[in-house]
Amino acid sequence: MTPSSTRSYPSLHDYQQFFDRLTTAAPVAPDAGPGSSQENVFQQTLIALLPTVPAGADQLMMLLLKAVSGFQAMKKGQLDEGFARLEPVLAAIPTLPTDANALAETLVSPMVSFYHYRKGQFDTARRYADRSIALSNEWQHRYTVLHMHRIQQLFNLSRIDLAEGRYELGLDTIRQLINYLATGQLPTLPGYWHEPMLRQLPTQLLSVQFMEIVNELTFLALKRPDLEPTILNDILTDVSLSLTNTLPAAPSPYSALLDWAEAKRDLAAHRYRDFLLQTAYFLGQYPSAYDQMKLSLVRDLNQLLFRADASVQAFRPRLSQYINGQLRLPARLIAHLRASRAVATA
Repeated sequence: MTPSSTRSYPSLHDYQQFFDRLTTAAPVAPDAGPGSSQENVFQQTLIALLPTVPAGADQLMMLLLKAVSGFQAMKKGQLDEGFARLEPVLAAIPTLPTDANALAETLVSPMVSFYHYRKGQFDTARRYADRSIALSNEWQHRYTVLHMHRIQQLFNLSRIDLAEGRYELGLDTIRQLINYLATGQLPTLPGYWHEPMLRQLPTQLLSVQFMEIVNELTFLALKRPDLEPTILNDILTDVSLSLTNTLPAAPSPYSALLDWAEAKRDLAAHRYRDFLLQTAYFLGQYPSAYDQMKLSLVRDLNQLLFRADASVQAFRPRLSQYINGQLRLPARLIAHLRASRAVATA
């Protein structure tokens, strides 16, 4: 829940309390988070899928394990080595029985798409993502978990749009997916959408995917601060209203989205004391899975300190200590921050 507050500038005492809590509070238990990223979604998809395959399940499992090995290498930056592990998998897929063939192509195509995405070959990346989406749409009636896989691949397609600078298209896809996951509101995106099918999926699977989308929005806000008003006002307004009515339990990806957006809106409305209190609440409430969102708030707080008088600016080194000592950030964000720092000092 959001702390009660008055709408005023923080006092020196408010800042002192904030930083005292920041430096003395024990870290939030890391296992309170929802899990991480595409590997978790893929593994849970696979676990749910394999027992229902009528023929070729063992061969499908062996091929997918090889594919996952290649995908993990690509995620570590070993693109060509990882793709080389995929090539024999791609060659073997046509030998599988009908269902296993379709499932293998559905699940491996995003890995090929990722390779081309990281190479900057966006047209090819889009083609493989589209293929996986089309197969997921075709087969989700028999294998319900592919409904989740299609959501994930549409999200990956939005990443390609964003990488190509198609922000309006990419953000609209994210808006529709996040509303669907949180509220069941049917998207207007191509394909078959059915809210009861969504509710058949494991809650943990939905939370992992929702968290991945929230982290992408946070990363985009950190990378492109000029897009943050669009994210808050156009992307998150409807879902925030719906989630407020249901009051999701914290910590969860759903409550985190509400609390993060509330802090951002306090700042945008110049309710600086409210922002400080809400930020303190967020940093203390959420585990390391939400550190990217924490950085977004801490960066805003740093700007607030920078504009304050000297007695308040004196707290800035403690904020840097918190960032460097307690936040666990993804490699791509660290790379972006370093690149930005290098440009700024050039």
